[in-house]
Amino acid sequence: MKKQLKILDLVKPFNSERFDKAWQMLLTENKHWRKKSDRQLQLALADLSEYSEDDAIEAIKTAIIGNYMGLFPKHSKPKSNQSAISSQAAEVNQLLGI
Repeated sequence: MKKQLKILDLVKPFNSERFDKAWQMLLTENKHWRKKSDRQLQLALADLSEYSEDDAIEAIKTAIIGNYMGLFPKHSKPKSNQSAISSQAAEVNQLLGI
C-alpha cells in the first residue's frame, strides 16, 4: 500500500494515462526502482520533464526491459542488441495498451 501512496504523492511531468501506466509499471516491475526513495523518484521525474512525453515513456520502457537503475532518454540509450530490445519493447507496449 505504501508504494501506491508514493506514486500518488509525486509530481509528474505529464498527466496522461499513458505516462501514469508506464511510471507505475516501472515502480512495480523493476527491482531497482522499487527501492528508490521519494526524493530519488522525484529527481528522476524532474529529469524526464526536460524531454517530450514520448521520449520519457520510451526511457521508462527501456529501463523496464533492461532492468536498469536509471532512465536513458532516446539520445543516450545504452548500446545493446537492438533486435532484442525491439521485440521486448513491443511486449511492453502491449502491456501498456499503446
